[in-house]
Amino acid sequence: MPTLLIDIQDVTTQPIKGDTVTLTAPAPRPATGGGVTRPFSRLVNLVDGKGSTEVDPGPLRVMFHDGYGREVVIDTRVPDEGDVFTLRELIVSEIGDVDDVPGIREALDGKADKEHTHPATDILGLSATLDSLGEEIAGKAPAEHSHEIADVDGLQAELDDKAEKYHQHQTSDIEGLNRTLESLRTDIGSAASAKHTHAIGDVTGLQGALDGKANKAHNHNIGEIKDLIWSLDQKVSISDLAESTRQYASEKIAELVDGAPESLDTLREVAEEFKNQDRAIQAVFSELGKRAMKSHTHAIGDVTGLQGALDGKVNVSDVTDSLSAVSYGKVVKREDGGLAIRAGEPEQAYHAATKRYVDGEVAKKADKSALENLTVLTGASGDGWIASRRGSVVTLRIDRLQTGPSADLLPASMRPTIQTFIPVSDLGGNPSARAAVNPGGTVTGSDIASIAFGVATYVV
Repeated sequence: MPTLLIDIQDVTTQPIKGDTVTLTAPAPRPATGGGVTRPFSRLVNLVDGKGSTEVDPGPLRVMFHDGYGREVVIDTRVPDEGDVFTLRELIVSEIGDVDDVPGIREALDGKADKEHTHPATDILGLSATLDSLGEEIAGKAPAEHSHEIADVDGLQAELDDKAEKYHQHQTSDIEGLNRTLESLRTDIGSAASAKHTHAIGDVTGLQGALDGKANKAHNHNIGEIKDLIWSLDQKVSISDLAESTRQYASEKIAELVDGAPESLDTLREVAEEFKNQDRAIQAVFSELGKRAMKSHTHAIGDVTGLQGALDGKVNVSDVTDSLSAVSYGKVVKREDGGLAIRAGEPEQAYHAATKRYVDGEVAKKADKSALENLTVLTGASGDGWIASRRGSVVTLRIDRLQTGPSADLLPASMRPTIQTFIPVSDLGGNPSARAAVNPGGTVTGSDIASIAFGVATYVV
């Protein structure tokens, strides 16, 4: 069913007083869904002259109601096709112009323009009201006005009874002031001056309090200070402390020197000696290379002439216990015709030695392979260090090393497997000085004030 939109001002171009419109279907007609639509009449309420309602296609009569009981009727038609229509569209499509609608123009002519004015005479009672207001205003003063003193009743008399804003008074004009001032003068006469002094005797109890005090400059005996003697007894005398300190220092120095000769009883002298003993140490290492280990052995063939000597000896199995009394080294014929010799340790160069004795003596000698290893000595030197290796033992001597890494690296065959620290003596006297060598072969000095010397041994 189509929807009709109603806007009175859209139809008349001017608002028409009234808030309702009556829609009427004046004759029966076919309905949209079949059947017949009977005549009907419907009242539509408007808000500000606007409203909407559903209508059936066909003839439609619209009746406008104004505020004076008059009605304007417009006949139009709702098209069969379409969903939404405005009342203006229906009217224009049917009559084409407002003047063609009976009564519309007359209704419009009876209306004033939207923007218009009125003379005062058009407003009922306005002239009379204005005349009355004019008479009242004539008897009033302007909004901004002034008055003379005489215009204010009693004002002059009140002003005459007042003093000037700036004025003076005699002390007698103020009740009781003279009496108060006289009392103050009496009190002031008996009071001390603002700046004054007192004798000690004028201050109650002051002399007694002063007598109980000591002079600013005074002395005390030890016994007058509570617990001072006891506290002093708990202290060590300076002389005893100095003697204990000297004794302790002497003991520690003696432990450090440990019987060293006078030429080597200071760290500086020891460091200088290290520097001067470079060749001596090398000579010691060279001599050690010529020596066998304390514990080593020899094969019979390593002992010159031993095998021949053994071949010329009697086997131990041929010696009997019955010959224990025979002199050492004397071979005798046994009763069964065999030879026998006394067993034991040789005492003379011509005495024969048993195999047990020889094996024991051989066991006391160094192993030949160990001796061969010790005889291999390699050496190297660099900025601040001298190193030597014998077998798997490396001796690293610090020689005039300064703070920071050395410019030269240790040979790969002499580098330690872990970082190794080396105690050093600093000619600059810094006890915190030290040196270290890392697995990369870098020798580094730390906290060395001058140059340092020292030695360390490690296994590679």
